Amino acid sequence: MQLPDVPAVNETLPGYEVTNWFGMVVPAATPKDIVARLHAEIVRVLRISRGARQPGRAGTEPVGAHPRNSALHEVRSGEVGAVIKEANIRAD
Repeated sequence: MQLPDVPAVNETLPGYEVTNWFGMVVPAATPKDIVARLHAEIVRVLRISRGARQPGRAGTEPVGAHPRNSALHEVRSGEVGAVIKEANIRAD
């Protein structure tokens, strides 16, 4: 924990949650062998970086999830979209 004396946001606002997701996107027609190679290389780099960086730096933990796990992005996009619609948020 980087700020041990500062309460987490969800301790002040119960139910508060933020999840960041970073991913690489390729066209749907990308051959599966290319997707597999990209995934393998990204995971390899994440493992190298994980060993070289300080534990807990920036409060992130790279995972290197399998490409089939992109459903998380779709779920989160739907949640954010619902909030935007309900709050009538517009990009003016």
